[in-house]
Amino acid sequence: MRLFNLKSLVGNGVFLFICAAVAVVSSLAEGAMNIPDPVRDKAFLYNEWQPNRPTVVAFVDPLCPYCKKVIPKFDQVTEYNLFIYWAPVFGQRSEEAIRPFFLCEQPTGRAVLNNLVVTSESPSVGTSVACKAGMVQTDISDLRRATNDGNGGELPY
Repeated sequence: MRLFNLKSLVGNGVFLFICAAVAVVSSLAEGAMNIPDPVRDKAFLYNEWQPNRPTVVAFVDPLCPYCKKVIPKFDQVTEYNLFIYWAPVFGQRSEEAIRPFFLCEQPTGRAVLNNLVVTSESPSVGTSVACKAGMVQTDISDLRRATNDGNGGELPY
């Protein structure tokens, strides 16, 4: 006898929440994460910042099929400040897939995420999803990666 229906959990976005919770708990084991800041983390803010709205943080892996199903629903999150970060939970392949996204002005912006969903059948996700606009210099991509990883925008070296 099953206690829950996985399909209904995925459909309701609960699976994404569970994945996010696992990512947060595992990161807490390594050290405290910074709360998203509207200035420092602007590149990861999905919608327009409103100081009177509560904040929601989502973690996405570009190789996760459940994450790809939830991405189109991010546009429906209008009552919250939504920050989206890359979480390479599938290891080295995910790490390689997210690397090009940090060259974008908004590594988890609508254009990047929508392009990811459209090209999801591609075996080389990271190389197939390139920034069409907003390319920035490599030193800024390193800073964006540090911010994504919870280093508060400070490079670890």
